[in-house]
Amino acid sequence: MRRRIRLWEAIARGYLPPWPVLQRIIAGVFFLAVFFVPRRRPPSTQLRSIRSAERAYVRPARGYEIPEYRPGMRYCNSNEKYLRPSLYCNSQAPAVIALAHHLGAYRLSERNYAEASFEFVKRHITFELLPLGEVEETIRRGTGACLHRLALLVALLRTAGIRTRHTLYTLTSIDTMARTMGSAAGAKWSRETGRLLYHGQAEAYIDGEWVVASIGLTPERQASLGLPITRFGEITLGTWYSPDPRSVITVESIPYGLNPLMRFVCRVAPAAIDSVNANIVEQCRLGRTVLDELGEETYDARARLALPAAQLQVTLKQRKEIVFGRGG
Repeated sequence: MRRRIRLWEAIARGYLPPWPVLQRIIAGVFFLAVFFVPRRRPPSTQLRSIRSAERAYVRPARGYEIPEYRPGMRYCNSNEKYLRPSLYCNSQAPAVIALAHHLGAYRLSERNYAEASFEFVKRHITFELLPLGEVEETIRRGTGACLHRLALLVALLRTAGIRTRHTLYTLTSIDTMARTMGSAAGAKWSRETGRLLYHGQAEAYIDGEWVVASIGLTPERQASLGLPITRFGEITLGTWYSPDPRSVITVESIPYGLNPLMRFVCRVAPAAIDSVNANIVEQCRLGRTVLDELGEETYDARARLALPAAQLQVTLKQRKEIVFGRGG
């Protein structure tokens, strides 16, 4: 059982929402209050009900075995900023430590281990829209939303003693989420609520510099949407993801306040959440077909050619020991 965090610790660790986050929390509460106010035929009624003819979401099977934790496994026990556990990101949890060792913690170089962790989360943690929880739960499920996946990557890197921070933002364009809805009404609702939901990327301090780790979507979903397959160290914000510049913050921890909004939406609009998750499973199926037909390297090369050359930016320096496999 984790001990209770005192107020001064919550402030020091960045648990209290900074002003840009607080603004969106307030806006989210206002929007949801207006959206779900009783009316003759409230949208919430449509969003709650799932007719028998509609698809219900079935969580896909986890695509990996969970490594066994053994007492005495090495992990970073520091209380320093960017190394210590934080909200929804317990880097000292046994399940995280075991997975970190499975991925090469304390055996590989920091850069190679960070890339291995990035690829694991990107490829094996399937997107599922649901409230935030501890990283151990994400590992057990094999699914999670943007912040679940981000928290797991940050936890894996901190476990190995790599200073890692969160960069959080909202998007100005959320067409990707809207395309997961099964109806025009659902897509409109998604566009409105999507502007309130935070996404994120990790930044890991390796070899004297902060290296971006923007997990993005799984390769299958990126293929279904015609996007390149993002790589470790590649800058995606401002290239094919458009963040609201007023929302971008770099913090040690995911702050309080983001989860209650998601819990509320999941409670009052289960049909909408179900539709998003079911359509994501279908997107992954279609994207897997594309990758199987073309091969991941061929698909990714074609997708990148379709983007303006100025958009492709990578922060990694050329190093002989780094060899990118399929898709990064």
